[in-house]
Amino acid sequence: MFKVLILVCSVQFAPQDCQKDNAIDVIWGPDATNEMSCAFTGQAYIADTAVGVGVGRDEYVKVQCIRQVEAHIDQAVAPLGEIDCASPGNLHTTKVAFAAGLSSPYPISLDTHATGGASNSRRITLGTYQSGRALREALRAGGCKVGSTAADILAHPAFSVSRTRTDMDLAVLSVAQLGFGADGASPAEVYARAAQLGFELCPAEIGPQLRLQYPDQPIGEFLRIAMQPIDTDQGEPVVFIVGNGGAGLMLIVAEAGRGVIAPSMIRYVFVRPR
Repeated sequence: MFKVLILVCSVQFAPQDCQKDNAIDVIWGPDATNEMSCAFTGQAYIADTAVGVGVGRDEYVKVQCIRQVEAHIDQAVAPLGEIDCASPGNLHTTKVAFAAGLSSPYPISLDTHATGGASNSRRITLGTYQSGRALREALRAGGCKVGSTAADILAHPAFSVSRTRTDMDLAVLSVAQLGFGADGASPAEVYARAAQLGFELCPAEIGPQLRLQYPDQPIGEFLRIAMQPIDTDQGEPVVFIVGNGGAGLMLIVAEAGRGVIAPSMIRYVFVRPR
């Protein structure tokens, strides 16, 4: 089994030198059964989603196919093959394919009403499951694809769920809509600007809950949850992404540590206070 790793790279780095630690953006994509399907899946994933939108002349997209060599499955939590619990630390690169200048024809709209043309909104309910494990089971039962790192985060001690049922209003804002230019902005800058406009960070539970409560997500839409990052077992801070790449609804993660710059087309989900 292979995992698709998508890197948005600066032309300052040669393709062989662009890696996770120097990429402009890092996104874990879907699984693939072999190297050939991984290469095609990675390129199709970019072409059919918003990942490649806004990649300029000074950037290019690199797809890495990562072999999963040690998958550790908690049989009490997920039957084998249902949720892949391999962590990035147990992966190594085997083959690289490239794509550049790709864009998406698909519209991006969370639902259901626009707010002054600047954001879309939706109300979801938290506190409907008692643990991250229960959320993982619900995602599996609902046919949602859960990335290996996303599955690990759901089981992380730092991940918590609301103890009471709570309705929350969400708003979606792109980095560009927050006033940043083509160079994008760091997550800290994005969060600070949104706070100035009255929006709040999401509890981490919003990631899996939005995935469950947004079954009609259009193909090509990927929404990054504006949340306090949670560290993986390797110490890499990540946030959830709720997406639909055309092969099914998915919950994956994006890196959110120092040095990460979100391109202008990236869209974040915030809490909109009532």
